[in-house]
Amino acid sequence: MKNQLVKEVAVLAILAVLGRTDPVYAGWQKQEDSWKYEQDGAWARDHWIQDESGWYYLGQDEKMAVGWRKIGGYWYFFNPISDGTCGRMMTGWQWVDGRCYYLAQTGNIYPEGAMYRGERTPDGYQVNDNGAWTDDKGNVMEICGKGILTNTIQGKVNGNTVLSGKGRSGSGSGGHGNGNKNSKNSNGNSGNGSKSDVSGSEESVNSSRNNEKNNEEGKEAINIAATSSNARMTDWYVYFVDEDTHQTLLAKTRQGEIKDGESLVLNFQERIVDQKGQVWESVIKPPFILEVYGPGDQIFYIEYHLAGTLKADRDPHQNEKERLKSWLETAKEQEEKLTGEDTLSIPDSRFFVSGQKENDGRLLTAAGQIPDFEECALYVIGINMEPNGRILKDFYREEITYSEQMEDRFELDGNIYTVVRFSVEKREIKEEKEDKEDNNYLWKDPETVHHWDLGDVMSGEIYGVTYTFRCIDQNYSDQAGNHRQGALFLCDSVIPADFGSSYSYERLEDGSYGYVFCPGPIVNFGESNDYKYSNIRKWLQKTEENFPYAKDIDIGTSVAYAGSTDLNMYSQFQESDLKGSPIGNQKLTGKLFVLSVDEAFKYRDWLWRFNGSEEENPQSQTGTFSNGYWLRNPMGTSWEYDSDFVYAVDLANGTIRPMGILPEGETEDEELGVTCPVGVRPAFVMPQE
Repeated sequence: MKNQLVKEVAVLAILAVLGRTDPVYAGWQKQEDSWKYEQDGAWARDHWIQDESGWYYLGQDEKMAVGWRKIGGYWYFFNPISDGTCGRMMTGWQWVDGRCYYLAQTGNIYPEGAMYRGERTPDGYQVNDNGAWTDDKGNVMEICGKGILTNTIQGKVNGNTVLSGKGRSGSGSGGHGNGNKNSKNSNGNSGNGSKSDVSGSEESVNSSRNNEKNNEEGKEAINIAATSSNARMTDWYVYFVDEDTHQTLLAKTRQGEIKDGESLVLNFQERIVDQKGQVWESVIKPPFILEVYGPGDQIFYIEYHLAGTLKADRDPHQNEKERLKSWLETAKEQEEKLTGEDTLSIPDSRFFVSGQKENDGRLLTAAGQIPDFEECALYVIGINMEPNGRILKDFYREEITYSEQMEDRFELDGNIYTVVRFSVEKREIKEEKEDKEDNNYLWKDPETVHHWDLGDVMSGEIYGVTYTFRCIDQNYSDQAGNHRQGALFLCDSVIPADFGSSYSYERLEDGSYGYVFCPGPIVNFGESNDYKYSNIRKWLQKTEENFPYAKDIDIGTSVAYAGSTDLNMYSQFQESDLKGSPIGNQKLTGKLFVLSVDEAFKYRDWLWRFNGSEEENPQSQTGTFSNGYWLRNPMGTSWEYDSDFVYAVDLANGTIRPMGILPEGETEDEELGVTCPVGVRPAFVMPQE
């Protein structure tokens, strides 16, 4: 980025001749002992800059920021070491002056790069009001001399995790080796190559930052070395990637567990040949040796450069390609019978689907062309998904009957292809079907209820209040993965956390009279984030007698999660945003329950829909005590999941995220002091023919 010495000498020579001191070209320029950035004929000031290696900040003095800086009310840390990335904004876990700080890796809760303060980080560790990692008792975890030393910077960054020999530095928890920061947020601003001005003042570096942290701390830090008695176990991951983008995974990820402070020694292949016959050679020589320090998952990258291509006598995937070609020919022959088109004019793309919307569009388009009282075969080829016909039943109801058969499944070019054949028949409707919304089923004997359809509704009474439940799955599979003859019904509304709460007019301690708050049964999740002992389960258990024919199913939680989905994504969230950790099988059954995180993934289209709406309408439910609703899974890892956090569907922000089981902080309002803003959305399973 900054090694432009020849160009700079030439420019400075011209400036000397002309007698000018103003910058004459855009980009980074070395001015005396600091770097500046010329933009639009002037030096950038109070401004974010992004280049191919990451984000940088120019202060009021027009100089590139290094070390700690407070910008827009948040603390950021800019690499102060001359290693090729000096001045780059750092993210993830970073050791600085012997203490460990977490700098936001995404812009979900904090702006990207901003330091977390006074709360738990996304991977479950506690930091104090000054951002330093602490143990459960609030003691600062400090190792003198560890990490980047802001007062005595020498050589290169300790703990370099991008193993390329190029002087790049990465984070011990995810790093930022790929330099992809096209969504940085600070005070609502975003940038693509350049950063809009950030409102708010920026404060001085290093010494003032350290003085402020020491003054804020108010107590002497405790030095804790990583000994066999207090060192915690840390998960490590090693990715084998291309050196340019880190987007090409060249070998299976290696992972394991190691004590904090121990050295990781790993042998690996120096030469890898990928599926395309390309030869990759490692930038460094094995073995890989690195001292590991927590907290957080430790992620490392071993880089490879492209060295050449092998000559292949025969395509190793020829058989799979021929299978795909054969199925496309069969699909086109059936399509010709339906539409009358020439098979040569039918594009291959018509049969491929890679998501539920594409799947539904393909089936509805084809089914709409089937003549009445005729049967036709349709083919759908799923790419990394299994095609399904649920949309046919939802849309046509009794006008269509269909069956589906998986014909083939194989892998090609890293994708899984699934071929499904649908036999679809349109038939005459002798009488108009009763409107589902008017057919609000009550609790009948299950022998008289033969079949439940998506959208069917039932009524159930919970502590004297009648709620409507809607069928969202005709073939429910419980927590143990057992497919049963059952239909899942989800409540059409959120029951607020202050349900059953009231005020009574009583004599107070001072002898006067006033209103006293009487909390209801579900004001918060409970004293533990274990659903088995939660207020919610106890409350639902007491009303299960009002749901006599609901099935008793496995509802034990066996997985804890870390992370949260992106804000305002609603049903379009990415499951990969949440990382699951097994915590052991829990034996627990019930008739009335709340959804798990896994079930939230499966029924994502229903999470923000209420009262039979075809569109997401969370605003119909949000309130002081119903800004979301609880799920069953705790937040945490396989060894530490008693975190006082449990997952919830956030209606106001369109995300699935961990929320505290108890109210946040103290307040003068007695009701808000004991009640969480998270409600309950119960579900049950009915027998299905």
